[in-house]
Amino acid sequence: KFLTQPYVNECYFFDVPDLYRRIIYIAVIPLIDSVGIRAALGCILSLAFVVVHADFRPYANESTNTLSQVADLQIFATYFIALLIDSGIVPDADDKRRSRIARHRSYETGLLLTLVNVAVLATVNLVALRVLLNYRSTSA
Repeated sequence: KFLTQPYVNECYFFDVPDLYRRIIYIAVIPLIDSVGIRAALGCILSLAFVVVHADFRPYANESTNTLSQVADLQIFATYFIALLIDSGIVPDADDKRRSRIARHRSYETGLLLTLVNVAVLATVNLVALRVLLNYRSTSA
């Protein structure tokens, strides 16, 4: 029962594909030699799960569904920026052949990526605070 409790009845099985997704992120993608293929596979997988979460809304708690989508979008943004860096669209900061302006632009990209990750953490904290305040008001 504890494995299926977070999910709506129609999506009781959702833990299985979610665990496979995590295994792919942790154990399969890092083993691929090409950075571009790694980034492309990460983009495809994360975007697929954004669509799956939007269509199925598998979690019983609506805020968990929202957080899951935001986290998948964060993962997509990370892999997408890696894909842009690998393709040369966004310059690599370590490339000394690039101009100072191009290297500065890559630091801006890093800052943007950091802000995206911090925004997700802020969203998680705001949702947790809302749930806590809602729990306190209903239990009082």
